[in-house]
Amino acid sequence: MPKLSFLLPCRTFSNDAETGALTIVELLDQVTVNLPSGTNPNGEGVIPAPWAVVNLWIAEPQDHGKAFEQRLTLVTPSGTTLMENNNRFDLTALKHRMTLRVNGFPIAGQGVYRLRIEYRTLPGTGWTDAGEYPIDVRIS
Repeated sequence: MPKLSFLLPCRTFSNDAETGALTIVELLDQVTVNLPSGTNPNGEGVIPAPWAVVNLWIAEPQDHGKAFEQRLTLVTPSGTTLMENNNRFDLTALKHRMTLRVNGFPIAGQGVYRLRIEYRTLPGTGWTDAGEYPIDVRIS
């Protein structure tokens, strides 16, 4: 089974066209939301700020040529899933990098959110937890 090398939420990323080198811009480990007075701090909404997720899978020898699917979820402190994204990938090399750009950051109150990643072998076996990254959401 593939191994997750890293899972990084960030403000943005760039890939060098010539070398393929990846640049991560500002890891996203804390989000601060300034709400206008009178706004419910526990209401659901979306912060109009783009962000991204970059992760890297490392193939085991038996994974070569197999198809997988990854699932990213953003989960609130109470366990509510605010975002889910599924993507298929084929392991044809030792490493496989996945990137996702997101147009807004969903919120539903403050606390430590979890960006979780799971994978499964295709076709459609059960999901396996691969890791998570905490994001501290603060509302002021």
